[in-house]
Amino acid sequence: MPIKGRLKKNTPVTRSGKYHLRQGDKYAILKNAYFYNAPDTSKRSDVYLTPGDATLTLREESGDFQYAIFIDADGKPIKGWLQKKDFKAETEY
Repeated sequence: MPIKGRLKKNTPVTRSGKYHLRQGDKYAILKNAYFYNAPDTSKRSDVYLTPGDATLTLREESGDFQYAIFIDADGKPIKGWLQKKDFKAETEY
């Protein structure tokens, strides 16, 4: 079940090369970002975000995963683990 967005560029990077991941910020989804039921690549669900923008509420972190909540167009929360490599924080210029 894809959730569509529009594509944007420009992402903030810290001196260490890591991206700032903050709750309620806007993120660029880089490729299909699947939600996982647990922070484990074998626990992938059928739900994913498509490339573009998404406002995510981020919670806990586990290895290469970040627990996220996304509110869809109907106001329904989509919850689960996303791989950090699939999204980057946006900047506003």
